[in-house]
Amino acid sequence: MSAVFAVSSPGAVQKAREPDEVGKSVAELNGYREEVWSRLMDQQLHYDEIEDLVHSFNPAIVSSRSGLEDRIRLMHTISERMRARKRDLRQLGEKAKEKGETEEYGSFKMQELVLDRAAKSLDKTVAAMSRPNTASNRPLRAEEREVSNAAKQLMISYDTLMKQREIAEESRRLYEELERDAKQRLSLGLSSAHDVMEETTQRIQAEAQLSALEGSGTALKKDLILLCGWGENGDPEIAPIPEADLSRIDRMNPDADLQKAIANNGDLIDFRHESHVKSTSSWELRADREAAMNENLLANLNGLYRSACGAKAAYEAAVNGLQAAEIEKAAADMQYQLGLLSVPQYLSALIRYRTAEADKCTAEGELFRAMEVYDWALNGSISAE
Repeated sequence: MSAVFAVSSPGAVQKAREPDEVGKSVAELNGYREEVWSRLMDQQLHYDEIEDLVHSFNPAIVSSRSGLEDRIRLMHTISERMRARKRDLRQLGEKAKEKGETEEYGSFKMQELVLDRAAKSLDKTVAAMSRPNTASNRPLRAEEREVSNAAKQLMISYDTLMKQREIAEESRRLYEELERDAKQRLSLGLSSAHDVMEETTQRIQAEAQLSALEGSGTALKKDLILLCGWGENGDPEIAPIPEADLSRIDRMNPDADLQKAIANNGDLIDFRHESHVKSTSSWELRADREAAMNENLLANLNGLYRSACGAKAAYEAAVNGLQAAEIEKAAADMQYQLGLLSVPQYLSALIRYRTAEADKCTAEGELFRAMEVYDWALNGSISAE
């Protein structure tokens, strides 16, 4: 990535922090293969890179993870010091034993055993905290997941908006042609000032829409790249999002998917681990509460599934609308070439075609979003309340 990215983000590890990291490349220090790291560090933002970019470069995520890693390293250091002190105590004990100092030997031996148990206990904690999925890092993983999802939402919106902007630019050009044609016809006495005013108004509205799209696009891009770790002055190229795969909806089944959603749901995980009175009545109340949360989760999943199905229906309708507009445009092209359509009639047909294109782009973006949100829910991003 550019210097703007690398300097502004504290995320990337640039040099060895521990002896066993000496000699590793920057990619290896950050846990990536060289080709993957090279792709992350270029000046393009791809949808499938968002999770890695947030993990490695989002300042808030990096800061939280750094704090956790610092605690793990500190505990490891304390464990090593305990072992060093244990070795010293063993040597002192051996010397006391040689001198026949039985009481001192027993004291040293007892301290050695205490330190050994403490070090082993600390090692277990360090090992547990170092695993990819633990109770210690679960809040961080949840935060990272939500930031990644937010960035993906922004990228979907940005992609749709940029496609609409391209179409709006073409529509603005067509409205300009309509306005020029109306003015020319007015000069020939073939139209009225009112006709010109109508075309001028439409051209102004088209320009205003284009300006609004450009302004929104600039704001969305800034928010997106900041979440992914670029600095205020970053300007990466935003690649198109993947095409919507309709077969994903065919594979959705809220009833069958519920167990995965339950296993990953933060509300349920918190509920299972919260402290409570251990009694029969308490267990019964908790069982009822958990069952209710599972039902809520299923209801929310069903809602997301219905949204995905609705988005699919809207997309298919938009595709049909575009196909009809394409047929109309092809007919208009031929009629215009044969002189059977006036300029206003022909340009109006082109505008209707562009409008159908915009509708299809919007519907496709919303379909992709709906499918993503459903999958995110299975991975924990949904309320069970």
